[in-house]
Amino acid sequence: MPGTSTYTSRVTEALWFKSLAAELWWSIGRTTAWPIVVSGVEIPPDPDPTDTEIEEVVGYKFVDEVETCRLDNASGTIIFHDNKYSIVSDPDDAYTMDAHYVYIKGTISYDELPVDISYRQIGLQYELVPAVAGTALLPAEVSDPGKLLYIANTSPTFRAIDKKEEISVILEMS
Repeated sequence: MPGTSTYTSRVTEALWFKSLAAELWWSIGRTTAWPIVVSGVEIPPDPDPTDTEIEEVVGYKFVDEVETCRLDNASGTIIFHDNKYSIVSDPDDAYTMDAHYVYIKGTISYDELPVDISYRQIGLQYELVPAVAGTALLPAEVSDPGKLLYIANTSPTFRAIDKKEEISVILEMS
């Protein structure tokens, strides 16, 4: 007999995920070009859910914000993949408003990680173990990268000396 997780289960999972905020880090990497190029544009492959790490790690950045949110195409202020979402901060409201999505955001300033490179992979690390104190770390400053919870293969993002990048994602709990 088939079954499914309930919306209550999905909201509970989103709230649990939010509770991990103190242990979440973005990772960026893959400086090598993707092998498939069409009309001069690199075509990233689909990410592999069996991956346990990103390639050619450039660095790690502590996540700035983790929030539960709900789909709200009428008045949401967070836009992700053509949908709008609203943050739901109160855990009780999360259940009544079906907030089974998690918004995760981080910002990397120009002076935090190496510049004059392009990266093509973004990961979300859990239980990373720093070897030194800081909120932006190079691979040599990390004892253990922890567990890779999310991976995205992207078009190249160039890190310039005067550029700040915002990395954000909305994950749906299921």
